[in-house]
Amino acid sequence: MFRIILLFIASTTSLQSLEWLENDAHIQKLLLDEVNLQRSLVGVKPLVWWKTLEQVATEHNQNMVEHKFFSHTSPLPGGENLESRLAKWGITQGWMGENLAKISALIVEKGVFVFPPSVTGGGFRHQIEGADLEPHSPASAVHALVEQLMASPTHRANLLHPGFRSMGAKIIVFENLDAYGLPYLLLTQIFSSSTGGAQRE
Repeated sequence: MFRIILLFIASTTSLQSLEWLENDAHIQKLLLDEVNLQRSLVGVKPLVWWKTLEQVATEHNQNMVEHKFFSHTSPLPGGENLESRLAKWGITQGWMGENLAKISALIVEKGVFVFPPSVTGGGFRHQIEGADLEPHSPASAVHALVEQLMASPTHRANLLHPGFRSMGAKIIVFENLDAYGLPYLLLTQIFSSSTGGAQRE
C-alpha cells in the first residue's frame, strides 16, 4: 500500500533534497544518458526522448499510486495495459515495451533494518540513535533504478532491445505504507520502435 507524498514534508530527514524530482529536464538527461551508456556497452544504438511516452508513463505512475498496485496492467475495470494506454495517445504502430521499478528514496544498506521516525524520534535510521538516512541524489537514484532493471533479464532485454528507438519515463516519490511510510521512488519507463518526432529535451 502506498500514496503520493509532498516533496516538502515535516521530517528530520532532509526530504527537501528530493525537490530534484521537479526538474524534469535534468532527470530526462540523467536517465537517457544512463540507459544509452548501457546500450553503448553492447553496441546498440542510443535512444531519443519522446515526450508523449513520458506523459503516458506519468499517468501510469499516478494510477498505480492512487489505486495501490504495481503492474503493467491495471486491476480496475477495463484492465488497461501498455497497448491501450499508448493507444489513448494515438500510438498504435510499432514495437512497444515497458519497465517498472521502485527503490527506497533514501540510501539504505541492503538487508539492514530501517527504524521509522515513530521509533527513532527523528528520521528513518539504521540505528535508533544513529544518523538519519540521506535521500538519493538525482544521479544516484537514476543509477540505482537502472542497475535494478539491468539485473532482471526481462527488464534488461527491453532496455537493450536493438529495435527500440525512443524512450519516455517518469520518476515520482510515494509513501510506502508497507514499509512504515518509507519514501520510495517509482519509475515507469516506456520504449517504442517509433520516434514520433521525438527529440532530446
